[in-house]
This record gives sequence, structure tokens and C-alpha cells, in this order.
Amino acid sequence: MRLHGTPVTLAAVGLAAATAIALVAIARGPHPIGDYYAESDFYGGYAAGAQLVQHGRLDPSRYGVVGPVYEIVLAAVGALTGNLFVAATAISILSAVAVLLLWFTVLRKLVGDAAALTVAALLAVNPTFFRYGYSVTTDMLALALAAAALAAVILPRARWAPLGAGALCAVAALTRYSAIALLPGALAYYAWRASADRPPRVRTIVEFLGGFAVIAVPWGILALRSGTVPGGLLFHDIAYDIYASARGQTWADYQTRLQPGFHSLLDVMARDPAAVLRREGGNLVSHLPADAKQLLGWPATLLCVAGLVGVLLEGQWRRLAPLAPFALFFYLALVPAFYSARYALALAPFELALAGALVASPWLARHARLGPIPLATVALGVVLAVSLVANVHAQREVLETVPSEVIPAARALREQAGTGARVMATKPQIAFESNAAFTPMPATSRLDEVAERCRSTQTPFLYYSWIELNNRPSFWYLLDPATAVPGLVPVLRTREHPAVLERVGPEFDMPPAWLADDRLRAASERRVIAAMPEAWAWRARLSIAIADFEQQRFRDALDQATAVVRERPGEAMAWRVSANASLRLGDFTSAETAFERALALEPDTVPTRIMLGWTLLALGQESRAAAVWKPAVGAVSDRSTLERMIVVFTHAGDDAAAAQARAALARR
Repeated sequence: MRLHGTPVTLAAVGLAAATAIALVAIARGPHPIGDYYAESDFYGGYAAGAQLVQHGRLDPSRYGVVGPVYEIVLAAVGALTGNLFVAATAISILSAVAVLLLWFTVLRKLVGDAAALTVAALLAVNPTFFRYGYSVTTDMLALALAAAALAAVILPRARWAPLGAGALCAVAALTRYSAIALLPGALAYYAWRASADRPPRVRTIVEFLGGFAVIAVPWGILALRSGTVPGGLLFHDIAYDIYASARGQTWADYQTRLQPGFHSLLDVMARDPAAVLRREGGNLVSHLPADAKQLLGWPATLLCVAGLVGVLLEGQWRRLAPLAPFALFFYLALVPAFYSARYALALAPFELALAGALVASPWLARHARLGPIPLATVALGVVLAVSLVANVHAQREVLETVPSEVIPAARALREQAGTGARVMATKPQIAFESNAAFTPMPATSRLDEVAERCRSTQTPFLYYSWIELNNRPSFWYLLDPATAVPGLVPVLRTREHPAVLERVGPEFDMPPAWLADDRLRAASERRVIAAMPEAWAWRARLSIAIADFEQQRFRDALDQATAVVRERPGEAMAWRVSANASLRLGDFTSAETAFERALALEPDTVPTRIMLGWTLLALGQESRAAAVWKPAVGAVSDRSTLERMIVVFTHAGDDAAAAQARAALARR
């Protein structure tokens, strides 16, 4: 496929413009507020930080996980728009356009027009890229600054270009610390690419480091003087990955059980060096196939693999070689943390460059054709179509969870209490929208503890919605408009996406008495589930099952979980609830079956493996229990389980596993 000159430039600009139009349409339509997941950081941190910057305060202690650049840019754009949410959306959209054009420019120089346009198109329809093109997160700005730094290294030949490249590299790293990968990547590039028509290696490297230092050193000094190490809290991501995620535990589990025990990276490494090596070694290998599955999608991945084979066979790998050190160091920078397609987005353009090289291959253009059209071009068209469909589907799923019901609730809160009221919720969106103070709902299943927090913080309003139900399932009955909770007076209820804003009265304390009536409780549960959005009903049922289990209503929990697995047999959490409820009801055979189904769906979930082992012991199957427990022995910290493991492994004649369990017990 040959493309030259102005037409391909116009095509790239048109692609970027079309992407921008689509992103603006989503921002002005189904995305009026950020979601409760990735975008919660905006409401819980970035917006407040930008407001501090607007008032002339830059607090280095805020930046232990991400750098200050995003909040500085947000403050500047927010001063122009007068609305930080609008500003954050505009930053993401403009950054997405910049990413497409910058990568097009870089690849056009390295590989040619066809390859550059191919990568820009594949990137534009990528579901992860597109999602963060309108999200109020740091992702797209960080990606744009990294692309700008890369372009500044590879493209220009101006006298002071390395100085500017170094400064851009520092700015990118102070947006997302993982972009520090640009530093060794650029140094490797400069050391390798020296030639007669380029400045000497040493001078280039010194200028680059000087540009980097101009930005990074003053910030580092300011941070250290305030007692903060830039990126000093990132070790929690590593600890979570090794000691929680790898063992089937959630971030909430890590925060409550493990986080207090870690104060530095040395603490993380010293706790269990063998576990650190196992996990990091596994990440080194597993992140690449995860990119294929979760970031690129298999059709685009096949195109990339074919491109890799092609550039190696044709000898055109030299044209892509300048990207190699950057790709390598970005990959290594992401290995220590848990995998996320969102984090891995920085790697997507590097990987898609291989697909671009395939489409631009002159050999394939001559010898592999479908009639007059090169076969690689046909393959690209198919991949783009499949990716576009996947993108549309992915955005629908994301936008279905946008809590648009917060907007009328926030309006009602302003009308009731004016500016500055205090409201309790699990996430701060409603507080931001209503310009209210935020009180986080405590992580508890007891309503009296919620009431006590409201009293102690003088919080007169409580907000609970269909998504809160997923986070605080024990309070599901708050969403039932046909029942009342003593001490709570509804201010507003929304129906399409159920939510309630309640005024807290002095008598708010205990759960309503009618919850003890099985008939009334069951009817209320049915009403709440029926009121949910269709795609969310099974989640509501599962949340109610979890609440029933927490309140020791094991038969009800089993019935609800069974209904979920009947509808969604691939839902591991529902199988776990079913198994645990069966276990409490004394049905060990059913518990064994359900635990095995859950483990088959999520083999790395240590709690499931532990409970299956105990169930097998209750059934008198000690040898099977030993086999089930063995893969998890290094991840167990429970004393009673470790003591029983030693006995079981000894009886099985597995001295190595028994010794491992003794070592884990000693560490505990």
C-alpha cells in the first residue's frame, strides 16, 4: 500500500478530527459525570489538588503515586473553563488527538506513510485508548507527553533538540512516574544512533540529561525538603500485586489487612523474598499475553505478530529499531505492578507499529494480493472493523456504569442545604457536583456504625445508589421505596438508575424491624432487584446474597447465589458465596462442587483454594486436600490452616511442602 505526501497527511488529520468529534459527542452526551472506578481519583484527589494550585499552593506530599503535572495543567485549563470536570475532559480529548498525530509523525519518518496511518487508525479504534480519550484521568495527558518526548528525541536535528527532549521527558515522568522509562530509553537511543551527521554522543547525552535535570531536580529538592520522595508510595502497588492480587484478594482487603505493615519497598521485599521473585518473574512473562488479550485484542495482536515475522524476514527491523529501547523500558517499568490494560496503554503504539510495518511491507504488496488489493490491506480492514465493533461494545459497557443519577441528586442536595453541606456516600461524585463536603461511608455491614459516623462528623445527608449496592451490599434495603428506615427521610429517589438521597434524623440508628420478617424481607429484595438496570440485576442479586451471608442468613444467601450462577455460570464470586453458604449449612458435597467451579474460573484465588481444602478434609479426602493446598502454601498466612497443612503434607509424604508450610508459619 503506497501513500505519499499531502493526501496521507490529510487522512491522518481527518482521522484525528473524527476521533475528536466522537469523543466530544460522548462527553456532551452519555458521559456527564465520571464513573465510580478509574475516574473516582478525579473527584477524590485531582480536582482538590487543582483547586489548591489555583490558590497558589503546591503540596509535594500529594504526589506519592502520580506527579504534579496533571493537577497543574488541570488548574490552568480549569481557570479558562470555570469547570474542572469540563477542563479534565478537554485535556483528555486534546491529548488523544495529540497522541494520534505525534505517533503518526514519528512512524512516518521511521517506517513510512502507510505504516504511520495504519498505527494511527488502529490506535483510534482501540477500546482502551478511546475510553481514556474522554475519561477524567491522567492517562491520556501522560500518553501525549510521552509521545511528545519520544518525538523530540527521534525527530529533530536542531542544535538544542536533546535539551528540549530531556525537559519533555521529565515533564512526562512527573505526570505518570512510569514514564521515567523514557530516560533510559533515550540514553540508549542517543548512545546507539550516533553518526557522522549527528552531534557527538557525549554532548547529546549531556544536553539531554541537562534538560531533564532542569525540570526534575528542582521538583525533587522541593519534595525531599517537605519529607516526600517522588513516587514514594508506589511500593503499595507492588505489595498489593504480590501479597493480595496474586492471592485472590481485593484492594480493599489489602488496605485493611496488609497496607499498615508496609512502609517502604524494603518492607515489601523482606516480607517474603521468594514470593516477590515468583510474582515478578511471572509478571515479566504474563504481561505480554495480557496485552494481547486485554489491550490490543486478538485480531490486532495477530497483525502485530505477522508484522514481527515480516520485519525480521525482510530485514526491515532496523527501521523500527529506534523504538525498541523505549518499548523495552516501558515494559519493564510496568512489570512490578499488577497488570492493567489502562497502565499498559503506553505500550500500545509500540506494539501496533509492528502491524504498521506489515501493511507497509513492499514484499507483501508485490507477492500477497487479493486481486488488485494487497492482502495486508485486506487484513487491516478486517481488523479495523472488528476492533471498531469491540470498541463500541466496550464503551457501551463503560457508559452503562456512569452514575448520571448523581446529577439530579446533587441538584436536590443544593436546593435543600445550599453550598457547603456535608453528605455521606461511598464515592465523592455527589459532593463534587453539589459543592458539598464529603464523608466517606465506612466499610462496615452495620447500619448503627454508619449512623454513628454521621453523628460524629455532623453529616446530615446520606446518598446510596445502585452502584453503592455493589460496594456496601448490606444496606440494599435503602433502595426500596416501599419501605422505611427509622431516622431517614427521603429527599429524592431516582428510578431508571435507582438511588436515594436521605436526610439523616436524630433517631437514625438501627436497621428497620421489618427486616427480621422473612416474608417482608424477601418481598423487599425482589423489588430492589427488579428496579435495577437490566444489565445490573444479577449484580444486585449477588450483592444481596453477600449481605445475606454476612448476616448469617445462609439459606437465603444460597438461594440468591444459585439464581446468579444459573444465569451467569461464569461468575466465580457467585460460586464462592454458594460454596460458603453450603458449607455453613453442612452440605459439604455441594460446597465441594461449588468451590471447584469457582477455582476452575479463578485458579489463583487463594481463599477459594484454602476453603476447598478444608471442605475436602471434612469429607475425609486428605490426599485431595493436600493436592489442592500445595500450590497455595507459600501464600497462606492463617495460623490454623498452616498448622493443618503441615499435618496433611506430612501424612502425604510431601516433606518439601511440609517444610514450606513450617517456614510460612515461622514467618507469621
